[in-house]
Amino acid sequence: MFKATRWRNEKIKAVFRLQFQATQVTESGSRLMISVVPAGLGQPTVRLGKVLVRDGACTWENPIYETIKFIREPKTGKLQDKIYHFILATGSSRKGLLGEVSINFAAYAEATTPATVSLPIKAATSEAVLHVTIQNMQGADDQRDIQENRESRVKSGGRTLQTQLDESRSDENDDHNSNEDDFYKPTIALEDERSRNFRNCSTSNSIPEQRSRQDVLHNVEVTIESPSRQNSMSKRRMRDGGTDKRLAEQQIKIDSSLSEDMVSSIKHEKDTFSEESEKDLSCTSIELLKSRISTLQRQADVTELELQSLRRQIVKESKRGQELSRQLISRTEERDALKTEFETLKSWHEKDRDEVQEKKETAGRSRLWEIEQELIHQKDLNTGLRSQLQETQDSNSELILVLRDLKEIIERKDKDLFNLSNKIRNCRNVEEFQNIDSVDKWAKNKLVLTELIPNKNNTEEVNLLRQKIKNLQGDLKGHIKGKEELEIRITQLIQEYEISEKEIYDLSFQFEQKRVQLIKKENQCTHYLSMISELDAKIISLKNVIRKQADESSKSSDIIHKLENRVKCLEKELEKQAHEFAPNLDEALFRKLSRELASKSNENEKLTTKAQTEARDQRLQISVLEEQIQKANEELGMIRHHYNIEMRKISDQLLERDKEVEQFVLKLEGERTLARSTMQKEEENFEDLQKENQMLRIEIERLTEENYHFSEHLEQTKDLISGIELMKMSMDETNKQLELINKEKGDLERKYVSVRMEAQQSQEQLNVMMSLKETKELMDKSIQSEVEKLREQHDELKNHLLEEQLENQKLRKQIIQQKGDLQKKDHAILQIGEKFKNSNSREVVDLTEKVKQLKEATYAGIPPENGSKMEETRQLARRLQHSELSTFDNSQQNEAIKAPGKSSSKELCTHKNQKVPESEIRHEAHLTELLTEITLLKEKNKSMEGELKEMQEKYSDVSLRFAEVEGERQQLVMTIRNLRNGQKK
Repeated sequence: MFKATRWRNEKIKAVFRLQFQATQVTESGSRLMISVVPAGLGQPTVRLGKVLVRDGACTWENPIYETIKFIREPKTGKLQDKIYHFILATGSSRKGLLGEVSINFAAYAEATTPATVSLPIKAATSEAVLHVTIQNMQGADDQRDIQENRESRVKSGGRTLQTQLDESRSDENDDHNSNEDDFYKPTIALEDERSRNFRNCSTSNSIPEQRSRQDVLHNVEVTIESPSRQNSMSKRRMRDGGTDKRLAEQQIKIDSSLSEDMVSSIKHEKDTFSEESEKDLSCTSIELLKSRISTLQRQADVTELELQSLRRQIVKESKRGQELSRQLISRTEERDALKTEFETLKSWHEKDRDEVQEKKETAGRSRLWEIEQELIHQKDLNTGLRSQLQETQDSNSELILVLRDLKEIIERKDKDLFNLSNKIRNCRNVEEFQNIDSVDKWAKNKLVLTELIPNKNNTEEVNLLRQKIKNLQGDLKGHIKGKEELEIRITQLIQEYEISEKEIYDLSFQFEQKRVQLIKKENQCTHYLSMISELDAKIISLKNVIRKQADESSKSSDIIHKLENRVKCLEKELEKQAHEFAPNLDEALFRKLSRELASKSNENEKLTTKAQTEARDQRLQISVLEEQIQKANEELGMIRHHYNIEMRKISDQLLERDKEVEQFVLKLEGERTLARSTMQKEEENFEDLQKENQMLRIEIERLTEENYHFSEHLEQTKDLISGIELMKMSMDETNKQLELINKEKGDLERKYVSVRMEAQQSQEQLNVMMSLKETKELMDKSIQSEVEKLREQHDELKNHLLEEQLENQKLRKQIIQQKGDLQKKDHAILQIGEKFKNSNSREVVDLTEKVKQLKEATYAGIPPENGSKMEETRQLARRLQHSELSTFDNSQQNEAIKAPGKSSSKELCTHKNQKVPESEIRHEAHLTELLTEITLLKEKNKSMEGELKEMQEKYSDVSLRFAEVEGERQQLVMTIRNLRNGQKK
């Protein structure tokens, strides 16, 4: 039985090319040699020859190739140390020892470029240095490594197919040698050139007439045993390929010379052969056939056990595939649930946007964090699935090795059949020569043959069977073409799979980069949100200040009205006092007062002109600000309209992509149904062919039984017919084994196709997810660009606000100045009233009129302008609040959106009609029919074996490609994991 070992994952084998050079050697003129000694062994494995030291340097031109096995620790992942000592010496004695150098090859196990190391020689009297160039020979397919791997697999996994075959072959050879020793006892040895690949055989000093036949049997035995010897000596053949070709040519020449000698000896000694020797030969050939049949039966039992183990492994792999499919279904359900939850969150965000802004931000961030964790979890599950796929690939590689072993078994069986056919032909030639001398014996057997052999029935049945076999061969060719087409489809799917893997890798890399960018932008958005909140607070404070200023201006206007009323009252009192004290006033005082009034009137006029000019400037500034605010509002409207248009376009594109994905899924389902229907048809046709083959075999067995009954009466042809029947039985068994192997191969291919389809489904789902991610990324880009535009506008509005604040401050200063001026005017009016109590009435009237004009100018110039400015500032604050709220709502919406031509076959049927007497025609016809049947069966077996070889080669190529793809995928997964770990850190 087979056991799944882990030597491929735990052990690493590397071939190193070592080139040596020694410098700074003081012993010039001497010869140096190097011996390589591993640290665990005390004896050198390789020794380089002596080289002369010239000018203190010594170079070895011939490099060393050293194979080293490394063991990887499963926990740490590091390779265990492999230290080798390189000893320099002038001879084998201790006196000639110069020193040694040690190197740890574990440091160079994964190196891709050659490295040179210069090490000082330890325990040396001189300052010599050894330069070693180390090169890791990657991809060196050495037959020694293959043989060592097989030996390790045999040790770890118990008895495999090769060991059982070797045991059966040894039993067969022992039985065969015992039979030969009992009958022949040969003592002739083969030549020296064939002693490397074949056994030394002993010859006997028995009858010289039988020596040629014994040589023939011995050569047949050697050809049967040569594959095992060739497998055991694969290392020598890898090194000495040219010598093997020469030996093969010499072997062919020797075999041809032996066959010619045999034929000539038979021609010369045909008169001396007796009937007893012929009977003995037939008995020995039958015994040999029986022994070989027993070995074939043992081999069939071994193959049945191996097939049972393979079936168990297939059942396990099918269970694993079902588990993987269940996991994929659960993951798709979880994905759909996440989508629904995401949609519900979107709707909830749209409803409660204004009320719960802060809660939304916190909830959205937590949700995004959870989704990211779920994505990481799904990626880990994908890596687990890939590891399981790798395990299935390892099991497939083991199955390929088993199929190769079966190929070797089939080749050995063909060789056995070929040797048996040669023996039968030799016996036939012997009988023909005997029949020339014993015509009387043929005349006696003539009557028996006429009575027993059927005339036409058997020939008609054989012809029908041949026609049926031809039809079946045509059907088999059609099925083989269908299988080839399926293999081409598999290769295309593998190529598409590689392309999709590359795209997935690129998309994952881009996704990670964009994820980092989104994180940075989120941080920036949080900073900007804090800035916006601060600006909102400042705007509110400015509004409060403006309100206070408006209140203060209204109060100042009330004060001015009160002062006017007071002035009116004072004017009336002055008029009364003027009428009363007019004659008592002096002209000098009147002149002084007139002068003071003129100077104060001039000052008041200057102040009024200044106030009017300042009011005009403020009105112009306010109008400019209003125009700028209108322009900003228009630009905001345009931006919103453009944003809505782009959102509609993106939604239409998403709908179109969803439709395309649905169409692609429908196409895949149609292709799956077609593939399943074709596979079912092929299975049905294969079952029909199997039934027809079984019927034909039953008929063949019936005919063989009839022939066996007829052959009982024939004493001379009894042994040959029995041997032929045994051959047919062995051929039937081999055909059954081949059918079982074909069935199991078909099952394996179907399961392999099913696993491949499941992997493609998972890849399609991943592609859909990646397309959705791409659309989201595009949306994010567009939204980010719009956010940047809005930020620029926000900055512009901030600048406008600062300018308005400066203007408000100027207005405040002007109002304060005007208040001070009014107070001064009040004081002046009071003083004038006191002074002009004794002045004339006319001058008092003129002064009062001028004071009224000044008051009207001040009242008309300052207070209404201040009121209009306050209203304009209020409108500007309201517009700014509205624009900021709209930009904030748009940013939140964007963040929520993120969240069979038949081939001809060769049929060769040779019918050789020899000119013989009339008494021999029937006997020879019967023998020729039997021989033609044997040749047809051999040709069928060869064709089937060729087809099997082609299928196995294709399957091995596909498995190797799949293994390469899986290796690349694992490397990509490791790189992605490393990148993620670096980002987390």
